[in-house]
Parts: sequence; C-alpha cells; structure tokens
Amino acid sequence: MNELVSEALEISDELPGVIMVGAVAVMLQTKRSRASRDVDIGIASKIDREEMIGLKYIPIKGKRDSWVSPRQIKVDVYRSDLSGIPIKQLEKTADKFDFKNGKTIRCACVEALIVAKYRACNSRAGPNDKSDLELLIKKRSKTVDWRLEELCKDQTEFESIKQVIRQLQLLEKR
Repeated sequence: MNELVSEALEISDELPGVIMVGAVAVMLQTKRSRASRDVDIGIASKIDREEMIGLKYIPIKGKRDSWVSPRQIKVDVYRSDLSGIPIKQLEKTADKFDFKNGKTIRCACVEALIVAKYRACNSRAGPNDKSDLELLIKKRSKTVDWRLEELCKDQTEFESIKQVIRQLQLLEKR
C-alpha cells in the first residue's frame, strides 16, 4: 500500500469528519499512484488546534493550517473550502473507500476534484494540478455525473469544464 494512503487511513481514524482532497483523493479515484510530499484534508468537524496538538500533530510555523502528523508526514488542512467548494458540500458528496483491514477513507468525489483542479489550473496552478486534472478526466470522465454542475460556480464554468473533458476525450481517442 502506498505510504500516503497508509497515512490517510491513520488520519481518518484520528480526526473526525476528514475528507481527503489532494493527492490521496486523486490516487483513490483514479487507482493510479502519484508522488506527493503531503496529505491534503478537508475537515468538516470542529476539531481545533488544541485537540490536534493533543493527538500529537505539530503545527508548522508560518503556515496557516499545516501540520506534521505523528508519523512525520506534512498535512495541509482545509476547514472552510477547497478552491471555492465549501467543505460541507465536499462532505455531502464525498465517496467512501473501504479497505481490507476494515478501515475507511472518505475523499472528495471525482466531480469535486475536477472542479478544484480546473480552478487551480486557471489561477495559481501547483506543479501537479494540470496532470491531476488530465488523469481524472482520462480515468473517470465516463462516470462524471450531475454533481459536476452543482459544484460549479455558474453555467459558464460548467460549460468550460465540459469542453475541457470533451477535448481530452478526443485526444485520448487518437
């Protein structure tokens, strides 16, 4: 099992209401491994700083909500939104992945990841946002459903994302 997925399983046990939103979510949704140095999570519960410290998470100075887990992995926390998608909406649409050990990881649905990665590509784009968006569309575009439109800020964004999906699907057919 991938080190980040193992870490995500531990975090899911320790922190209530956690939703994986970064590399781990992309890996689970596409069944493809990818390199990353951290775990990105959305927290829908009201777990506060003191509770996280009590669970042996160490805050990273100078970072707004970044931590080092008890297993020495960097964890970035999103409490209100991810790329403009409210955490409560991510929680409502989250997918659940069950593992043989009886543990579960909840992660952002593929539609939320596509919207978040699309927005990231059109703003500050991290090093993996474009390749993540392409991988999500390549592996999962046939399963994208009505949640996509619900997660978009307006009809224009929805149509733009649909166009990107169509373009990448055409490239795949070549």
